[in-house]
Amino acid sequence: MQKKSDKKSVKLISLNINPRDLSIAIVGLRQTAYLDQTIKENFDISLHQWNKNYDNFNKQGTVDGLNLDDIVSQLDPENTDVFGFSTYIWNQEFMTNLCAKLKKRNPDAKMLFGGSQAGGYGEKFLEYCDSADFVIRGEAEKSFTQFLLSLLTGDVSDVPNLFYRAGDLIRTTIPVDAKQAKKASFLSSIADLPMPFKDEEYRKFLDESPVPVVAQFETERGCPLSCTFCSWGTNLALRRRKEEDVKEGLTFLLDHPNVRAVYIVDANPLIHPEKSLWLTTFLVDVKNKMEQKHGQAKAVFFELNPEYIKSPVVVENLAKLGGDEFAFGLQSTSDQTLQKIKRKFDRDVYETNIKLLRSYNPDANIKFSLILGLPADNYESFKSSLNFAINLRPADIYIHDLLILPGSEMYRNPEASGLLIEKHPPHRLLANKTFSRKEYVMAKHLGYHVKLLHYDKQLRNDILFFSESLCKRPVDVYYKFIMLLENSNIDTLNGELIGDVSSERFDYLTTTFMGIDKNKKLLRDLFETYKTNPTMTFSIEGTKLELSIEKECDKYYEFEQKIMNQSNNT
Repeated sequence: MQKKSDKKSVKLISLNINPRDLSIAIVGLRQTAYLDQTIKENFDISLHQWNKNYDNFNKQGTVDGLNLDDIVSQLDPENTDVFGFSTYIWNQEFMTNLCAKLKKRNPDAKMLFGGSQAGGYGEKFLEYCDSADFVIRGEAEKSFTQFLLSLLTGDVSDVPNLFYRAGDLIRTTIPVDAKQAKKASFLSSIADLPMPFKDEEYRKFLDESPVPVVAQFETERGCPLSCTFCSWGTNLALRRRKEEDVKEGLTFLLDHPNVRAVYIVDANPLIHPEKSLWLTTFLVDVKNKMEQKHGQAKAVFFELNPEYIKSPVVVENLAKLGGDEFAFGLQSTSDQTLQKIKRKFDRDVYETNIKLLRSYNPDANIKFSLILGLPADNYESFKSSLNFAINLRPADIYIHDLLILPGSEMYRNPEASGLLIEKHPPHRLLANKTFSRKEYVMAKHLGYHVKLLHYDKQLRNDILFFSESLCKRPVDVYYKFIMLLENSNIDTLNGELIGDVSSERFDYLTTTFMGIDKNKKLLRDLFETYKTNPTMTFSIEGTKLELSIEKECDKYYEFEQKIMNQSNNT
């Protein structure tokens, strides 16, 4: 296949966890680059995107359920000058493997990586991925523009925030001083960046989508918090889009027939009191207008921390949004853990705002997330955090494996947190000096099944009601019932061991299992059996649970011993 023009061909690549709109990250890169007339005249930038295929996971010859050889052919590497990879914790294996295959087909093509994952590694990424040529750190719109311009002169040494190969050496344009380096990696303002929803190809993607998708939308960047596990603009000043642009964009997306919901991707869009008031007021207003126009309104998803909401009016506005999804990043309620990860948690304010939201709207679509394996956490404190979440009656609970994100404080110094992590991405936790491997797998097993049982509204209400009648903690009732479930040989994991299943796949596995009506009935009937004898005891020796735990313990025993030895030496 021959090039259609003499322009340099640049292909930006994205991989989503679930079907969504056209990636606003790569759309924004191209929009900003094309503001420069020289780039417009000399470069043809195209966008390429795939979604993970969970039905094909672990099939031979695939990565993330996709056949890379087929994708390489579609990308026509021989006639491409630059490949850009939008890299995150959930897609790095895909991106690096794809890069290696593309480089083999065209050794002269420039391989550029960006995104929080690659940028967090910096120099280490080029050491790890020998087929990569360049890495941009931080917010890349302006750096990407200057990178393309540098290809016309052959000198990349003035491109900001860049790591690159120079013969056998790896060089960088990032300042040596840490404060200056951080400042250089982030834009001072995002107010005048192009809005992805105005891009012609983005709109075409929505218009031609065979099914309604979730659209991503950004209202601000940065976060004033400094959680040690996070690499996403922590302790960084908030920079906002213009209010009129936000309102125009949200109205367009919520009115589009092929948008089923909008996901606001900000770290915490309601952390600023003034903005939280106008944004939630606007969302209520546009929801009412869409209901009048279409007979129904689309949902808006976003993550937030309830303890930072200061205005009861904002809580009331959230309640009026009805079917919208409110994902609360709880992570842990352990005082020791919260201190270790530098995260504030005001339990009273948290509960007060959740209960106030519930009083306005008993059916509010509230979801909580917990991270499994955080420093200073253990099996009992995890159960307490899980019980706190259950008692607030959410619609769903997300359980996340602790992944040590490049660029985070925890990644830079895992030993200080008592952690041993995988050397290669996605850097899963191997051992935690306060959380034995056996207890970790038990906690993961419990968390997964609480999520699974929670999927069925009737079942979760029955469990909560029954635990109240027994004056027992809901988490303990869940645990007992899950033991009965294990002894009943009901396969909720499609033949897999819980320790081998990444938490990323929990949603897929739970919806697949609970999407079958006979499985729901099976669990409901089993719970009726459990209620007749709630004090029953189980000898778990020899059950699937015990076998899976022992298998995982054998696999990681040496790592646990290593970290315990490290702890004793310090």
